[in-house]
Amino acid sequence: LYDIPGRTGVAIGDEILDRLATHDQVLAVKDATGDVPSGFSRMRRTGLAFYSGDDALNLAWLTHGAVGVVSVVGHVRAGAYREMVEAIGAGDLRRAQDLSIELDAVCNAIMGAGQGAVYAKAALGVLGAIPHRSVRSQLGEADAEEHRLGRGAGAGDPRRRALAQGREAHAPTVRRHGEGVGVSMAEQCHLADGVHRGAVRARRGKGWSRRG
Repeated sequence: LYDIPGRTGVAIGDEILDRLATHDQVLAVKDATGDVPSGFSRMRRTGLAFYSGDDALNLAWLTHGAVGVVSVVGHVRAGAYREMVEAIGAGDLRRAQDLSIELDAVCNAIMGAGQGAVYAKAALGVLGAIPHRSVRSQLGEADAEEHRLGRGAGAGDPRRRALAQGREAHAPTVRRHGEGVGVSMAEQCHLADGVHRGAVRARRGKGWSRRG
């Protein structure tokens, strides 16, 4: 399930979520409501696996029991988010906090100025990970002024430095496809995959516990 009332105009209510959670094919929720306390209660009550759908709250969701993230900024810094998920799983909160602080500037640069997908593609273009920054309609690609986000107004622009720092971290997830350059989604898809698969196996084996 994907709960994003800011885009749909309608939130998934508790009664509906509880009913959907009883369906064998409903296993997880991507929560982009911005309401971590409510999500914490819901994941405990329903037994569903929760994923953060809000990059600014990824650390908060993970420390409250989310099993992973579905991230826009992760297209640029997938490895760092994977490390954050693994750090939480290992009980290394300090490392997860450090990563969250490290990612704050690039998160603000991509998510704080407009439509995230537009800015993520602009950033990937700056990093040389994709050949162009076109997006599907009804969205429009970043214009010259918006693209300044990636290029920076000058060497002192902290947003530009954040993206530049992402170049090295992002490099391992970039691969060649023929003559073009594509971005591997393996890092993105691997985030907490083992945790989620374990949850799916437990539920299919009727070992899923619901706590209320």
